[in-house]
Amino acid sequence: MWKKKSIFLLFSLIAILSSCEVVTTSTSPPTSLVSSGSATRDSTATTDSSNQLERDELSLALEEVLGEYMSLFPVYDSDTYQLDIFTQQNSKTLRIVPHFKDKDSEKALADYSVVLRLNEFLITDDNGVKIAQKRVSEYQILVIQAGLEYQDFVIYTYIYQDKATSWPEEAVLSVLGKSIPEVNAPYFQYQIQQITTETYAIVIASYGITSSYISTYTEKLMESDYYVEQVYYYYVADKDDVEILYYFDTENNYMYLQAYLII
Repeated sequence: MWKKKSIFLLFSLIAILSSCEVVTTSTSPPTSLVSSGSATRDSTATTDSSNQLERDELSLALEEVLGEYMSLFPVYDSDTYQLDIFTQQNSKTLRIVPHFKDKDSEKALADYSVVLRLNEFLITDDNGVKIAQKRVSEYQILVIQAGLEYQDFVIYTYIYQDKATSWPEEAVLSVLGKSIPEVNAPYFQYQIQQITTETYAIVIASYGITSSYISTYTEKLMESDYYVEQVYYYYVADKDDVEILYYFDTENNYMYLQAYLII
């Protein structure tokens, strides 16, 4: 007989892509990879050579930041670029300032927004900053942010990892003070949620597994001396002062798990 009253609070863990922070500056001045100044050119051949050098520098910077996904980045064609690479939230970010003479920065932003849509990026607008996103793997998103800074047309790009590739053991311990049986899955999203004035829950979405894993996890819990009961479409397991609620979300294709302490 299940003796403890469960706290039934289901939190969605579908990634909110627009939560990616808009980058406006780095915490310290980044090192410029390409000089923002333009030298006077005496011939078409010299200009073509310099333009190629600029594009080569841009390609190297894109490769450093985006790696194998650099080919998915729509390059804004320009004679010269100012390029800066810095780190934010443990991810490398590339800042690109195309330099052009005969085009208005607002027109450049509008044109680039069209190019991003044609390349099938999902675009949102954050106070005039265009945030474009495209999923490139099960756990990574290519992000491009374009806007105006002091009348300059500026582009930022980076790879955002929206899923962890290992079980969030540290987060579990921080909430429960002890471990619980792990879900064997390749990718995870997790959040810590306050559910009462005194109680927190660790909420985990596990990806890359099928609905049949629910039976496997139930057996795993029972082998660890948890009492498991099915309630409608979800399961509740408890042991000592820990309670775990879990089910498989067939619509979004992940296993939902919520664990908390019974007070």
